[in-house]
Amino acid sequence: MKNNNKTIIALLLGCALLLSACGGGQGNAAISNDAVATAGSAVQGNTNPATQPETAKAESSAEETHAADPEESRVENTGSLSVITSVSDGFTVSGDVYTITKEGSYSFSGTAREGQIVVDAEEQKVEIILAGVTLSNSSDAPIKALSADKVTLTTADGSYNEISDLRPLRSEEESEEEDKAAGGAIYAKCDLTFAGTGSLVVTASYNNGVHTTKDLKVKDLALKVTAPNNALKGKDSVSVASGSLLLISTGGDGIKTEDSDVSSKGNQRGTVTISGGTIVALGGICETPSGSNNCCTVVMSGQSFSAGDYTVSDGKNILISFTVDGTYQNGWIASDTFSQGSSYTLSRGGSSVYTWSQSSQSEGSGGSGSFGPGGGWGQPGGGWGPGRH
Repeated sequence: MKNNNKTIIALLLGCALLLSACGGGQGNAAISNDAVATAGSAVQGNTNPATQPETAKAESSAEETHAADPEESRVENTGSLSVITSVSDGFTVSGDVYTITKEGSYSFSGTAREGQIVVDAEEQKVEIILAGVTLSNSSDAPIKALSADKVTLTTADGSYNEISDLRPLRSEEESEEEDKAAGGAIYAKCDLTFAGTGSLVVTASYNNGVHTTKDLKVKDLALKVTAPNNALKGKDSVSVASGSLLLISTGGDGIKTEDSDVSSKGNQRGTVTISGGTIVALGGICETPSGSNNCCTVVMSGQSFSAGDYTVSDGKNILISFTVDGTYQNGWIASDTFSQGSSYTLSRGGSSVYTWSQSSQSEGSGGSGSFGPGGGWGQPGGGWGPGRH
């Protein structure tokens, strides 16, 4: 088994492969992942043993539990939205709407209730650094890449960032007009990468949480996404290399991809690849994933998750901790802290609620949802359970 004396408290519960937290739950959840904490991505929280659950006190004798739940480590970002860059004439600004037009790195900080960051830099590579940003918009996606070769969204070390899409739930008419819909709180028409060692909370009320029409990659950061449809959607592909992800979808999938052909560059589209990190997803119907590379997965279809504090242990150490605020009927966890041949216990409030032996990469059975054409975890096409686009 891998070296997993680590404590994981990263908040982040979560294709046509989907690691899906498909519909069926109301509320929030927070997880913990020491891989994120050791990378410096989280603000450490309360480690007073007197305030920890009894199970944590009994099982985490080697290490204290560190909080990597972005919302629990929330800080109040202050000041007006502003940007720092060395690029000459690289952006324009109108009110709180910043439009980036040239290749380069742009560091944003501050707050704007009706603000927006737009990338319109055809065939250019753009990095947006979030260095303590609170950004919301009630009429469009708060962050939108209309044109670029690639956009990298980097959370600065130790920073706390919130992106909120305040638009009302998407109508059926809008669902047929994707360009108009700009269907995510963070929306891109190019390759999109999330990186950095800070924390990011994305809340969507309109459609998807994060949506790119190309490839979506995630590494290192502590990320929480809550959405009425898909939490993460990369139309061509989705890959997670590391980090701590909490994905909550009340009506779609935790992770979704669609296309299943070969791109002009010779790459297979429609794949979800998980090679590291920890993902926790709570929601509705789930299928058993496959092809998860270095991560093992457990699907707990039919397992009710009610409000409370949860831990996953190997009998000696607590590997994962998360908090649920609400009720969910199913859940799954993928983590590089799991290893085949080991046994694990899920506990709520110190009492065991689910045990399993990780006999294969994907353990447990799914519900009545389906992957879609040819789908599976790491396979082209499909998604976990029923979902909209």
